[in-house]
Amino acid sequence: MDADGSKCDLKAFYDFTYCDAEVAIKCEEQKDAERRENEVVGPSDIPREIINALLPPKYGVCNYPTITEIACRTWMTSERPWEKWQRLVSRELVSRQGVIRYHQLLDRLLVTQQARWRPICSIREKLFLQAFDEMIRQVACQCSEQGLLLLRVRDEMRMTMSMYQTLYHDSLHAPFTTDWEPDSPSALRSEKERLTETKDKYVRRLKFLELEMTQSAEKRAKKHQIHVRALRLRNTQLQLTLQFVAVGNAPLLQKTKFTINANDTLSVVYDFLRKQLQLRDSDALFLYCNRAFAPAPDQLLFDLAKCFSIDNVLILNYSLTHAWG
Repeated sequence: MDADGSKCDLKAFYDFTYCDAEVAIKCEEQKDAERRENEVVGPSDIPREIINALLPPKYGVCNYPTITEIACRTWMTSERPWEKWQRLVSRELVSRQGVIRYHQLLDRLLVTQQARWRPICSIREKLFLQAFDEMIRQVACQCSEQGLLLLRVRDEMRMTMSMYQTLYHDSLHAPFTTDWEPDSPSALRSEKERLTETKDKYVRRLKFLELEMTQSAEKRAKKHQIHVRALRLRNTQLQLTLQFVAVGNAPLLQKTKFTINANDTLSVVYDFLRKQLQLRDSDALFLYCNRAFAPAPDQLLFDLAKCFSIDNVLILNYSLTHAWG
């Protein structure tokens, strides 16, 4: 929002509380006329004298009979400095919509005037004090006694805040004093011995914990090595070496030894050997262990190796016709 908009909001904010500016009353005739005006029931039942006692009018010097074009507390230099202008407190009642509009103006002014979000801010304090004065005026227009009570609460709050500020500023300039007194040499020696004993106790505790942690780490390392060796041995046992030996008119293989997983069945060996010999699925192929035993295709190689392997090598004889059995 630009500066003109902020200025208009500030003017509207103060226009809720104060009337338009007018020349201050100078002669007795004008005072009598105002006194007679107070006797007539106006926008509210509160007399002008009471509302002026609650919230005094604002005075200043202005070039114009009204200061509606400028914000409150902003006065222009007059060519006739002897003329004194004043803004009296308004006695008009505010409707519900007016209160909502006043609330919106307050929120907008907090943003446009760059008030801090913390309570310690002169701009925020100024706006909220003016808002509290407006609350006092609205309550006083309906009931002057309640307005007087709120005015007393406001003055008490200001006096308390002023007292706190005075105490704060006095504490800043207060000298720093302490009641510290040096201990005797014997007390210092006993305190030193006590602290040394405590230190030795914690040093021994630290060494014990370090030794315990070292032993625990060594045990975990040994256990890990044993576990690794067991896994490596198991992995070695799962790998089985097969050696194929041709029987009869079976074609020879260029490579006769192969490594295969021991958990596979003999049917895997059948498929592998057919690919190596380039045989069709309809061609006959027979496998034998120890030149006599014909194992079933669903038998595990691990079981065959336990019975027929020699130096961890399982020898399988293959032929295209029946050779044994």
